[in-house]
Amino acid sequence: MVTKSDGVVEARVFDAKEDRLEATRHRAETKGAPWQPLTAVLETRYAPPPPVSKKEEPKPMPVAPTPEAKPFYKSPWFWGALGAAAAAGVGAWLLTRNQGDSAGSAHVEWATK
Repeated sequence: MVTKSDGVVEARVFDAKEDRLEATRHRAETKGAPWQPLTAVLETRYAPPPPVSKKEEPKPMPVAPTPEAKPFYKSPWFWGALGAAAAAGVGAWLLTRNQGDSAGSAHVEWATK
């Protein structure tokens, strides 16, 4: 509501939501923008809030490229294990083979007192 009495212009805000006239009287300024204080009050009360900017999603950390999986037979561990197994097999064969006794019998003597 705007009124003028004795050359002074005053404005009061009517709050339609609460259906009441506010008691504060706003006068036009003589310098600069005459209704700037009133518009500032109205903006803080009734203007919609500024749009919220989207928070930037954090950029994913760069991942080091994974080396290509190579076949198991290209691994030195595979060949080392295979060589150890072959050596153990040859050693077991050498230790358990018959030393020229064609009968394959064993002679055991028991010491008696």
